[in-house]
Amino acid sequence: VYRSEVRSDIDLVIRAENLLPGDLELPEITITATPQYDPHTLALEAAYRPTDAWMIALQAQWRRWSAFEGSVGKTTGSSNLPPAPDFHDTITPRLGVEWQGKHRRTIGQLRGGYAFEPTPAPTARMAPLRDSNGDPVLRAGEPVLRPRRYLDNHRHVLSLGGTVIWETSGGAALQLDLFAQLHLLQERTHDIPSDAEVAGDGVSNMVTSGFVGVAGWGLTFEW
Repeated sequence: VYRSEVRSDIDLVIRAENLLPGDLELPEITITATPQYDPHTLALEAAYRPTDAWMIALQAQWRRWSAFEGSVGKTTGSSNLPPAPDFHDTITPRLGVEWQGKHRRTIGQLRGGYAFEPTPAPTARMAPLRDSNGDPVLRAGEPVLRPRRYLDNHRHVLSLGGTVIWETSGGAALQLDLFAQLHLLQERTHDIPSDAEVAGDGVSNMVTSGFVGVAGWGLTFEW
């Protein structure tokens, strides 16, 4: 399965007129940003049934994060750009297992799965500031560095689910679906050298981690 890149861009020019006395004018303010970005995605999947009751599915998903140019743009036509994000492509493996059994008119299904979502963001670092053309800003022949950290973690996803279907002799069926999912954010230290304080970052390192739980159910009646 292939999905093309999807992005939302903002490109605004703000002009303020007749606010100052005389011939004084305010400069144009340019706002450019990419608030939403989904990279090119390619997924390959295969499924295998060792028996009638069991099914195993494997998937590998590639995302082209290296094409991401960053979410923040210029504020004027000649303003500097922040350091490049330097994201890298990611590959996400997924594994799913399903069991199905039937007793008379009742069908039961149990499912479990695991996925590993690697972060595309590089480690925290001092990165070169860029000019309006995207080239490094130099001072005394050396690039001007700024702290750069993305608070993004590797993610482990565990899921469980089940379905019960009750069929009637008349052809109607009642289906109950349950699922639960746990997202574990792998602990990550965002360490920047101590000279980051000189650049105004304030803190040289931080640690991020956490988890997110999701659960739900559905009830369907068919005839």
